[in-house]
Amino acid sequence: MKPGHISSFPQHTHTHSTVTVRTSRSVYLPQHTLTVTVQSSRAFMGFLLQARSVVEDRVVGGEFTLHPPSTHTLSCLSTDDTVTHSDKMLKRNLSFSWRAPTQPSGDLRFYITLVQSYFVYWSRIRSAVVHDGTRSSQITDSITGQPMPHYWKR
Repeated sequence: MKPGHISSFPQHTHTHSTVTVRTSRSVYLPQHTLTVTVQSSRAFMGFLLQARSVVEDRVVGGEFTLHPPSTHTLSCLSTDDTVTHSDKMLKRNLSFSWRAPTQPSGDLRFYITLVQSYFVYWSRIRSAVVHDGTRSSQITDSITGQPMPHYWKR
């Protein structure tokens, strides 16, 4: 999750003004689609976004199915599991659709690396944990806080 630029300098995550990575759900099941939103108070040129396992810090399968213009997917572990920029136009707010893999993958987070300039970047800015619903005994909807139907439980 680091740019390959020669002489690039990682910045401390806390020195970036404000970046948030939010998900539309705090729990997912196989094949669920989540919206991942990135908002930044400071414009950036480039980025790399992935879903990664909390326990093993590896790329989780899954697939970015919708992404903004001037972005494209990459295939690191599986098809379309990573999304990045296609140009150097300044960006602040981006929204993506990500579909979970067909098999349970454990709890995960979305991580983004933001590139402000050729030499300056912030690495591994992360979302809150998105829990694997197949391992939860009580699953609640992240919007309403209400319990999900019993058939969503293991």
